[in-house]
Amino acid sequence: MQTSIAKRNYWLLSGALLTFFLTWSFCFSIFSIWLEQFVGLNGEERGVVFSLGAFCALFILPVYGYLQDKLGLKNMYYFLSLVC
Repeated sequence: MQTSIAKRNYWLLSGALLTFFLTWSFCFSIFSIWLEQFVGLNGEERGVVFSLGAFCALFILPVYGYLQDKLGLKNMYYFLSLVC
């Protein structure tokens, strides 16, 4: 009984991660086009936007990892639901 539940959870989590990364890559691929056409940024300004995003990730991801370790996976979902 436990193995069928674990197998189902594995496939649900795998599908959720696949969906997340596919939608993230689709949206991120048109982000530069959006910055150029609708916001009016040139190439240098778009590079600054991407650099700032990477720089912020360097500081935010370790904090997120620490919180995830302390809260646990189930509580982290609740925390992210409240924040977002």
